Amino acid sequence: WQMYGYIVFAVTCVAYETFHAVFVANEVIAQAKLRQKLLNLTNGSMDRKELETFNYLYYLILIGIAIDWTAGTI
Repeated sequence: WQMYGYIVFAVTCVAYETFHAVFVANEVIAQAKLRQKLLNLTNGSMDRKELETFNYLYYLILIGIAIDWTAGTI
């Protein structure tokens, strides 16, 4: 029974990690699309400071996702 428990646990972990990886990939793609949309929307009229702030937030989100993913893997 203990062995059975380990197998179920392992399968659950693998399934969760796969789901998580797919979710993270989708999130990254969505972020990239959103970013492109915003850049198209402003059509380069965004001033430098705004653009820098936006880039900063964007990378902050990406780093957050990366940390979350690594924490999920460990």
